[in-house]
Amino acid sequence: MVKFLLKIAADLQNLTNLQPQGGCDDPSFSYLFKCKLCLRDGTVTVIPGRGKPLTQEESEAENYAPLMLFECRGYEPIDYVFGGGWKVESVI
Repeated sequence: MVKFLLKIAADLQNLTNLQPQGGCDDPSFSYLFKCKLCLRDGTVTVIPGRGKPLTQEESEAENYAPLMLFECRGYEPIDYVFGGGWKVESVI
């Protein structure tokens, strides 16, 4: 079992608490997949209690926020796609 910590940084102006729609520690997130070449199974799950949203204070300090901690079995992530499904709060 290998764990990977996904950290993010962003320029948040008048915004705070940037995170995925399901939250940073969504315990229902689990991804099971099979390699098309070798047919080996692999899983990726979120470890609850280790991630947190990116705040305006961290953004202004140009810090990275530990968004999610993943437990990976059978595979290793090489990329993360920031698609739709994010939420953020206004500070105004």
